[in-house]
Amino acid sequence: MRAILLALLAACRPDNPAPADDAGPLHDAPPKLVGLAWSCDEAAASWSFTAVTEGWSGSAWLYLARSADDAERHPVDSVSAAADGSRDCLELDLDVVADWRDAVSGSSTRWRCEDADDLAFLIEVRAVGSDETADCATWGADPSVWAELDGAPDCDAPWSFDADTGDASDAAGPGASGGESCAG
Repeated sequence: MRAILLALLAACRPDNPAPADDAGPLHDAPPKLVGLAWSCDEAAASWSFTAVTEGWSGSAWLYLARSADDAERHPVDSVSAAADGSRDCLELDLDVVADWRDAVSGSSTRWRCEDADDLAFLIEVRAVGSDETADCATWGADPSVWAELDGAPDCDAPWSFDADTGDASDAAGPGASGGESCAG
């Protein structure tokens, strides 16, 4: 019986040795933003943001501000990631609330679509297992507001959107850049 058990265990042994513990994913570089898109739908009273990174992200945050004293911070969730670590897609949908006191980070905002031209935006992505900013981008009215806002990352990386359709019903929204999408 013991010989049969040993023979069975030996048959299950892989021919290739296991990879070293520090081998990591195939793509283990910090995440880099390669695509951004945003829109605001007045009829639905909601904002949508999409970010695509080269490499996995550990976490991401979106900041919206009119001034350093009038700002919001929202977590942006990964909705699909490549198994080999080469790509990550992050999305955030925010409902517009009538009373600013009802805004909840990650689900709703005080900012209406008509406020878009007066807002500054910043997105920050972090590497897996890190609290440090791996990449970031700013756009909007006055990105210099981020230097004044406590807790905002140091980000001097203006993002240039390829096209401004101005049509909030367009899936790409008022801002889309990078040639990447979550569907791609």
